[in-house]
Amino acid sequence: MKNETLKQIIEQIKKYELTETFSDVEEFKKWASKLNSTQVNNFLSLDINLEEIRELRHLLINCDLLSCQDYKKKVAAISTLKNGDGCWHLFDAICKPNFLKSKNFYKDIEMLSKADTARYGLWILGEDTFINSPYHDEDLKLQFSDKSYEEKIMEYENVLEEMQHYSRLWDLQKFKMLEENEIKSSGYVVDTLEAALWCFLNTTSYKECVLKTVNLGDDTDTVGAVAGGLAGLYYGMDALPKDWLAVIPKKEWIMELAEKM
Repeated sequence: MKNETLKQIIEQIKKYELTETFSDVEEFKKWASKLNSTQVNNFLSLDINLEEIRELRHLLINCDLLSCQDYKKKVAAISTLKNGDGCWHLFDAICKPNFLKSKNFYKDIEMLSKADTARYGLWILGEDTFINSPYHDEDLKLQFSDKSYEEKIMEYENVLEEMQHYSRLWDLQKFKMLEENEIKSSGYVVDTLEAALWCFLNTTSYKECVLKTVNLGDDTDTVGAVAGGLAGLYYGMDALPKDWLAVIPKKEWIMELAEKM
């Protein structure tokens, strides 16, 4: 690193009152020596007012944050967080790499800024289970409810435990590639959902989907009904086999009822 660049970094360190962040000169040198060009350029380009980021200024030199292409924009978003009384020490969670890369980063920060306290949201921000959750927004809102610390922890742990049952569905492309012998078609809710989705993902028509589902065996009526519902929504009424429709008892009454709904 050139001496001139090092001087500029030191000026930024002084400007943002970060000197005490390092225990000694050697620790600063070690930090500076590991900076790449992106990190250096980001830090030197920083021009936010110190008072806007004072409580969280130690995050400015976090190497993961410094590596972000939108470093200044992320810093500006983080600076909106003013609700850390009693929990400023928890804000390092914001700079976990998986959260920094999250597509919901800015939305989550905005939601966090509107809470009475950031404490409860910070517990989960860096958790992969939260970041990848299909109920992402609901999980975060749950942390801001008027419940005790113990109730929140218990509720969140219960959510995590329940979500583990559906972990194979988080990556549908990977799930689609499972072999048929890896799919269960019992009436257990997780098995039913997995079997119905797997058949839907691995077929190209309503008829093919339903036949594949019932041929899995076990609880065929339950799993077939779920798969048929999915396929029907996707392929539409016209995709239903005419010979199947022809033998439905009281078909006209069912159609009339469906129209009213």
